[in-house]
Amino acid sequence: MDNYTNLSKLSLSNSGFIFDKHTGSSYFTNCIGIEIINMINKQYSINDIANNIAEQFSLDKKTIDADLTDFINNMRFLGIL
Repeated sequence: MDNYTNLSKLSLSNSGFIFDKHTGSSYFTNCIGIEIINMINKQYSINDIANNIAEQFSLDKKTIDADLTDFINNMRFLGIL
């Protein structure tokens, strides 16, 4: 996975609150979003993230693939990634 240095400027809470220390922006996500961000921070591949989420939350892999792509694209749009 790409090296997303912007993630290092974020503070994350288990409740889904995301705070950008440099811009003062805040965002909210669910527990799956926090898991995805944590796995990105650990340099997991997109495929590994999708597999882990599908297994951990008993979700359909095909749905996870599409939702994960949308989530990452939204994070890029917001400047988080």
